[in-house]
Amino acid sequence: MDADLNFKDFSKSTDPSNSSQSMSGMLLDGSSIQKDSSSESGGSKSHFLSISYYQRFFDVDEETVFARILNSCIPRRTGNFIADFVQPLPDLWGPFWISVTLVFSIAIVGNFANFLQVYGNGQEEFQSDFSFVTGATSLIFGYVLLLPFAIYTYLWYHRAAGLQYSFFDILCAYGYSLSLFVPVSILCPLIPFNWVRWTLLISAAVFSGSVLIISIWAMVKDDPNRFNAFGLCFLVFAAHALLAICLKEFFFDSANFPSDVEPVIKHVTEILNSTTPQTHKNSTD
Repeated sequence: MDADLNFKDFSKSTDPSNSSQSMSGMLLDGSSIQKDSSSESGGSKSHFLSISYYQRFFDVDEETVFARILNSCIPRRTGNFIADFVQPLPDLWGPFWISVTLVFSIAIVGNFANFLQVYGNGQEEFQSDFSFVTGATSLIFGYVLLLPFAIYTYLWYHRAAGLQYSFFDILCAYGYSLSLFVPVSILCPLIPFNWVRWTLLISAAVFSGSVLIISIWAMVKDDPNRFNAFGLCFLVFAAHALLAICLKEFFFDSANFPSDVEPVIKHVTEILNSTTPQTHKNSTD
């Protein structure tokens, strides 16, 4: 009789209800995955201010980053970017490097356009403008950090019971939404036609902004206060459009690409011709 009782206790681990519960726990959301990973790493919960707490946000492979970059530029009618491609494991690796790449692409291409303008006017000295780096860093990182925090605070305050997105989910989505501005930042300072610049910027803002709106709308679509729901989506798109306008007015338009490239080509050709005889002389010696 005691053996039967012992056998009954042992079979508790093979109970179908327990197995189905463990199976369903794997399919629910990322919270169970994060709990399993934390228990496997040692069972101790990392502190918010510790480096190990943020280490999991940089543990991402290339395929995941590429998929998130691609889908952050393509709005879809069904589903949303955060639920389908960010959750349950958001990363900070992609948003960080996308923001850094955007900052340095603005600075490098902007200074290169000014360099061509200086040589096109026949001036002798060129001084790089470091304000491209400081200004772009303040604008881009301020946008990526402050907007997700404001949206998360709003959703936490108005929909605390039904909150589905974490702060890092929204931060990850905003970081990847800037990926479409990287090629735009390379092309706009080098294009002398203002209507082409506007076309590129509007396209980038509409496509990436639509991805953000669809993701945020999935959170607030059931809100009985429709004014707050539509107002939040409008503010999300307005802030994204304002970012595009600031990029154009303060960085892309301030990079003075010469409208006539013939003086630039002539000046560069003269420099190359002046160095060619010296090169041949050194080679003969």
